[in-house]
Parts: sequence; structure tokens; C-alpha cells
Amino acid sequence: MGIVVNASPLIFLSKLNKLDILGELFEDVFTTDEVAVEVLAGLEYGYSDALVVKKSIEEKRILLLKSTKSSRFENLGAGERSVIEAALEHKVGRVLLDDLTAIKVARYFGLNVSSTPFVLLLALKNKKIEKQEFVRLFDKLITDFNYRISPVLYKEIMQFAEKE
Repeated sequence: MGIVVNASPLIFLSKLNKLDILGELFEDVFTTDEVAVEVLAGLEYGYSDALVVKKSIEEKRILLLKSTKSSRFENLGAGERSVIEAALEHKVGRVLLDDLTAIKVARYFGLNVSSTPFVLLLALKNKKIEKQEFVRLFDKLITDFNYRISPVLYKEIMQFAEKE
């Protein structure tokens, strides 16, 4: 099973030193040219996460997909729009998005959607990380990188993690 990934999950997972976990969880990891441009713009500012993503693209651990530019998702950013378009055009049934509006649009069009916290949960469930590491990464995502999540969802994710 493949997944098309947007910019923020690439950045967050890179900052957590867990970008490679995508390759352990999904058969194929894709992003789009628009997302690559967005993330790699960080190279200009010396962002190490951009360097990690660039290396993953160069080493073909993240593959680039083209998408047709369409006006049907005008309320989304270029990256989110291209991820949803590419997933639909190339019949990749899963996307990795953190933007709530983009998540709703992707679900409306029948795509399976994950967000960064749920990738960490999937890694825990598949025994790619231990429970203690999950808690550390999840807390770091929220406290150090200002990932926004509702208190209710935070509680639900932590309860699920406790069961693993």
C-alpha cells in the first residue's frame, strides 16, 4: 500500500528523526513536485529537516508524483491540493495530511487519510517503536513543534497507545 505525503508530515517526521518510518509502514512513499518545492525551500534557511527530505527524494525513498493542476480544491494550499489530486489521479488510496480542511476534502473523495500522530500510532501498533518512544515523540511533536491537536483527540490517542 502506498501513501502520498504532504509537507507538514514530512517536516514533522524529519524533525523527529522518524522520516524513514514511512518506508517501514508503507510499500511506496510519494510526494508531489509542489510539496517538494515547499519543503526544500527550507534549504535556503538552513533547515535540517529540508536536507533530510531532499536526501530521501534523491535516494528514491520518497518518489515524486505529478498531478494535474485543477481548480476544484481552491480552498486548499498548493501542497495539499497536489497531494489529493495525485492520490486520485495515480490511484494511491492513502494520503498523509495534517491540515483539517484538506483531511475533510480527501475523505470526501474517498481517500484514506492519516495525520502525523496517527503515523506514530501505526508505528507503535506495528512494533516499529516502543510505547515509551511513542509518548516521547508525540509529546515532542506537540510541545517542541507546536503541533495543534484538540485535548479530546490527544486523550483518545494516548488511551489507544496505552492499549498497545
